[in-house]
Amino acid sequence: FDNFECQFNVANNVAVETLLIPNMIVQPFIENAILHGVSHLATKDGKIDVCITKNNNLLTISIEDNGYGLKTNLDKTSHISKGLNIIEERIQIMQENNPGKIFSINYQVPFPEMERKGHRVVIELTIS
Repeated sequence: FDNFECQFNVANNVAVETLLIPNMIVQPFIENAILHGVSHLATKDGKIDVCITKNNNLLTISIEDNGYGLKTNLDKTSHISKGLNIIEERIQIMQENNPGKIFSINYQVPFPEMERKGHRVVIELTIS
């Protein structure tokens, strides 16, 4: 793909060399941002931003693209993302098994007033 750029922003207090997060939590969201968010843009101005921050023991990972966003009129029965369902189930199990900690995934529209509304996934994980 030559029509987008991807930028990783990692806060200084995040030790990426020793940070442990559950396998395959982030990758599918980055893949979706590429395949469904920006790879088809003819204007070659696509952007994907991955931001990783840490506040005490709360790690926040945000994946944002500037594509057209999710279409609200899609027939949800025509495509079921098994990978995303599995990730959401894993996060739910982690939350249920650790009620005093935070494990969540939130979906947001970063640019609601623009034609290309984009898509943002925010993952929060309590880490030790």
